[in-house]
Amino acid sequence: MRQIQWAARREISTAQAKAHARRLAYDQRVRAGQRRLERLTNPGHGEVLAELGRTTLHEHVLIFAGETIPLAGLRVRFEQSGTKSHLYLDLPNTGVRHEMYPHADHPEDDVRAFAVRAQNAAVDENAFLEQQKHLIAEAQAELAAAKDDTAPHDEARRHLTQVTQRHRKDTRLGAALADLDALRDRWQHESGRRPR
Repeated sequence: MRQIQWAARREISTAQAKAHARRLAYDQRVRAGQRRLERLTNPGHGEVLAELGRTTLHEHVLIFAGETIPLAGLRVRFEQSGTKSHLYLDLPNTGVRHEMYPHADHPEDDVRAFAVRAQNAAVDENAFLEQQKHLIAEAQAELAAAKDDTAPHDEARRHLTQVTQRHRKDTRLGAALADLDALRDRWQHESGRRPR
């Protein structure tokens, strides 16, 4: 009887674990799709790429002397004059921003490298914006496909239901309990005490 109970519990437990694992995998795929879509529709500042004094370059914006400047359409220029390096930002439709970096605080090579990195980030941002609509549509389609792909989880749930119902209907346990009760009754009849 214990072997029957143990085998039933083990099979049900295995089916439950499989259904749970498949549900977790489904949820992870959906959450990953949602995060990707959110990053594409609302990219925010993005990761920090470089810093120079009060200027911080992110994937999608440049924080320049406390002002947040979108990288789209931005042109970055570097100039050298005596003991200072100059960084110029040509903003589309809004003019030019300028920042000076004394060589004592920021070597010329560092300012020049930052300017190149910022200009490359602006080029990358322009390419991103050109592809953004396509990438968003692609991410939406992938998210919809992930949400619709419930087959593995559904199959695991069906299997769990079948296993559970099969063990509920299993007459072997009932027969074993009836045999055990009959043996207990006989023992009680013969000894006067009923075993547990």
